[in-house]
Amino acid sequence: MGDRTRTLKLGTWPRAVGNYAVSTVGFGLLVLLSLAWVADAQQRSVPENELKAAILYNFAKYVEWPAGALGDPPDPLVLCIVGDHPFGDALAQVEGRLVQGRPLAIHLASEVDALGLCHMVFLGASEIRRVDTVLDRYRNKSVLTVADIEGFAERGGIIDMFKAKDSVGFTVNLDAARNANLVVSSRLLALARIVGDTRPKRTSDN
Repeated sequence: MGDRTRTLKLGTWPRAVGNYAVSTVGFGLLVLLSLAWVADAQQRSVPENELKAAILYNFAKYVEWPAGALGDPPDPLVLCIVGDHPFGDALAQVEGRLVQGRPLAIHLASEVDALGLCHMVFLGASEIRRVDTVLDRYRNKSVLTVADIEGFAERGGIIDMFKAKDSVGFTVNLDAARNANLVVSSRLLALARIVGDTRPKRTSDN
């Protein structure tokens, strides 16, 4: 799978039907924006913090953890956020919502050493100096590492978000995900810029 970039436009939210946002760009955008809390929004301007919170929530929905890594239901899926973050009040709209049959719990920490149990770890842009510390701490563990730091995935993180003009995109490091025993849905990969895919490619016998 070669490198490719997909971005999600800011500014206009797709019209909603029932509990699912419908977009003219197809199912890929539907995957990332299908949150019930935006079902009543029709052609409204979408702040960047809400869009990023929606994307982060859907990362949790479309990544598969190995058996036993999340504990026993109804144990929550724990998202730990370190330092300053871009989500603002939008976090309150996703906290407690179900992710793979579990409520999403959000823990805020001012520093890495304050982190407890985490299934996802998000680093804000202010934490760029702590990238290596976080990656060393969670290396080869079943923890989804995400950052609002462009280049985070190339450094060994699993997903980074980036902004390009009026758009938000993200990068997925497939090798980092495999090393963490996490499976990223093909629906997310179809929207992502892919790096770190060193798995041998299959060749045809013909």
